[in-house]
Amino acid sequence: MEPLQFYTVNAFANSPHSGSQAAVVLFPANDPRWDDETYLQAVAGDFAWPATVYLSPLGDDYAIRWFTKAGELPLCGHGTCAAAAVVFSLRGGDKINFEHPKQGPLSASLEGEVEGGLRIGISLPITPTTVSPDERQDLRKDLSSSTGLEASDVIRVAKYDWGGKSAVVQLDPETELAGLHVDPKALGAHYTVTILTQAIGVKDGMVQIRSRVFIPSVGLDEDTVTGSAHSVLTGYYLSTDGGGRNATEALMRDPNEDGDVDCSKPSTVILDGQQLSPRGGSIRCSLVNGRAWLVGKAYVTGSGTLSVFQ
Repeated sequence: MEPLQFYTVNAFANSPHSGSQAAVVLFPANDPRWDDETYLQAVAGDFAWPATVYLSPLGDDYAIRWFTKAGELPLCGHGTCAAAAVVFSLRGGDKINFEHPKQGPLSASLEGEVEGGLRIGISLPITPTTVSPDERQDLRKDLSSSTGLEASDVIRVAKYDWGGKSAVVQLDPETELAGLHVDPKALGAHYTVTILTQAIGVKDGMVQIRSRVFIPSVGLDEDTVTGSAHSVLTGYYLSTDGGGRNATEALMRDPNEDGDVDCSKPSTVILDGQQLSPRGGSIRCSLVNGRAWLVGKAYVTGSGTLSVFQ
C-alpha cells in the first residue's frame, strides 16, 4: 500500500493561526484502509486535533468521514470546510460535493480568496431544537454548579439530539461569556453537547451572535470553532420553530442598534457568529433552502505523507 497524502488546515479562522485545526487525509479509490476503523481512529489519535478528515474519490466528488481522538463524528462543519479548502487548492474549481454515509450529500463552494487562504461556504443540515421550560428548570442546577451562571442569566434553553441529549443555552446579552469559568466534565455528565450563546446586537446589517461549545464526550472539552453547532444555532435563531427568534426579533427591532434587519424574512438574515474559544474563530450563517449555509475562512498550513499503513 502506498503512503497517504495529508494536509493541515485552520478552518473558520480569523487569521492564519486561529480557527479550528484539521488534518485532511486523501485515500486512493478502493483503498482497504478506508473501511478500517481501527486504523482511522489510530491516525486521528496521532493528530489529536479537533478533527481528522478522510476523503475518498467518488467520481468527481468525494466520500467523507470525520474522526476525533475519541471516536467518529456524526457531523463536522469545520472538517468539511477544511476538506473543501484542500480540494479547491489541489484541483481548482468553485464547487464540490461530499457524500457522508449518514448525513448524505454535503456541498461546498469557493466564495473567494483572502490573503494566504480561501473563503469557503458549506451547506449543513439543521438539527431541530425544541424549547422546553422544564429543561430550563432542570438545567439551572447543572449550570450553577458547572458555570456559576444564575437563572437570571438564562433567556431560554432548547434541547436537541446530537448523538445524545444536547442543549442550546441562550444567555442575556449582558452576561460575560468569554471569561466565564466552565467545568466541561460537569456539563458533560448531563449533555453530549452544550452550546452557550447570546445575541448581542446588530452591526453592518448582521445579527451578532457569540458562543462557546463544550463536547467532552468526543474529547473536546471546549471546541475551537464548531460548524455543527452553528448549524444548530442557524435553526435556533432563524427557523420558524427554532425557539430563539422572539428574543432575536426584539434585538433586531431596537432603533438604537447600528443596522437594519428584517426579521420577518429569515432567509435574508445573516448571523455573524464569533466562537469565544482561546484560538477563536468566526462563521457567517444564513438559512438557505431549509439548511444552514456557513461561510468562513480556511488556511491550508502544511502537508505530508502518512507512512504507517496499519
